[in-house]
Amino acid sequence: MDNVELDPQSIMKELQTFRHKLGTLNGEIVKLGNKKSEAERKYRVLRAQKIVTLRDAKVPVTIITDLVKGDEEVAQLKLEFDALDVLYDNKRENIRSLRDVMSVYQSILNYLRIEITGG
Repeated sequence: MDNVELDPQSIMKELQTFRHKLGTLNGEIVKLGNKKSEAERKYRVLRAQKIVTLRDAKVPVTIITDLVKGDEEVAQLKLEFDALDVLYDNKRENIRSLRDVMSVYQSILNYLRIEITGG
């Protein structure tokens, strides 16, 4: 927004650029959401399998959760899920920020229209 001329044509060009970026971000967040969901599914399935295995082995229920959380495979899948979760939240925030900037530009454009028409 720093280098943009405050004339309607420049603002319209910027809004067009932002719309394109928003479309790209929306496509990326869908893909990221799918990857995040798949990572969560893998983590939950493996965690459940480990719990069942430990119960079958007569491991005391009070320590099963800690043992499962400390399992190398489970911990790795949890890490992958958490990383995707952070990326997903970051992408959502990027989309929100872009929409906020677009809203500012649209407000400026509306103000300029009022100024130009004198009304």
